[in-house]
Amino acid sequence: MTLTRPADPTRLLVGILFIAGGVLLLARALELVAFLPSIWKLWPAVVIAVGIARLLWPTGQGGRLLGLWFVLLGSWGAVNVWGLFGLSWTDSWPLLVVGVGVILVLEALFEGRGKEADDVR
Repeated sequence: MTLTRPADPTRLLVGILFIAGGVLLLARALELVAFLPSIWKLWPAVVIAVGIARLLWPTGQGGRLLGLWFVLLGSWGAVNVWGLFGLSWTDSWPLLVVGVGVILVLEALFEGRGKEADDVR
């Protein structure tokens, strides 16, 4: 098998995360490792990692913006699932509202940057 183009780093990272997650879940299901936390407690880290990968290696238009959304949702999930700052799902929702506002402001400020003036339709 020959590669005609370099591998997409984001897809590569997501694939590796799925493989690692599947191996950990299998090991836990077979009771090979009893010290692993449940997958429910790990999902925010996976979402944040995907978001960081999108920020570092954006694909297509809006790739970095999508990465910000993943980081925001993963961070909010981490606050709730891991009990950071003593917050839970019922009292942390204002953090999500603030995060959505920040992303919308960033999108409005930086949308169209890097485009030529005659490219605007």
